[in-house]
Amino acid sequence: YAFIENVVTHLNYRGKGYATECLNYAKGIAERENCYKMMLLTGSKKESTMQFYKRAGYNSSDKTAFIQWIE
Repeated sequence: YAFIENVVTHLNYRGKGYATECLNYAKGIAERENCYKMMLLTGSKKESTMQFYKRAGYNSSDKTAFIQWIE
């Protein structure tokens, strides 16, 4: 599977389609590599960010992620 973490676009360049293009590019790579799914992890809790990922085709209902940080 393919894994994407923390898509961040500089404030001055948001809303111009760059992040969408990056996600589409990553999907193309995943398809060429025969990945059966893509997973995306974000630290954001902002509703606008969640809506962006949903519009990009991701959902937050299929899996639950847990993280343990190693110090």
